[in-house]
Amino acid sequence: ARRPNAGYRLFRVIDPRAREVAYAVVRGVGTRALLVDLELVDEESGALGDLLHFIADELRPSELKTLEIRASRTSRLATRLSEELSFTPIASDTCLTFIPVAPSFDLAEALGRFDYRYGDADIF
Repeated sequence: ARRPNAGYRLFRVIDPRAREVAYAVVRGVGTRALLVDLELVDEESGALGDLLHFIADELRPSELKTLEIRASRTSRLATRLSEELSFTPIASDTCLTFIPVAPSFDLAEALGRFDYRYGDADIF
């Protein structure tokens, strides 16, 4: 579905055999380039760096100054972003309230696995 006043750009990495090995969808909000979807065939491949460098080069002449990516703090992607590509983790800007409906629901266990840190959920 289309969203009024919301523009998205698609960036793709194609290998020599014409296969798509990575893609990203970016939306500009103010001076922030929000990477709202990122898919890699192989999270360990160089396609991640190639894709992000291409996005940065394409966006450099625009008013977009930061590239922000959502990733679980403990994921391999987050590790690669910080260790290999000099991304800096930012603090959460989201507060979520959970109210279990079923008395048997294990809230503590569920929260231990939950990692959603951004307040721009309406970008999708």
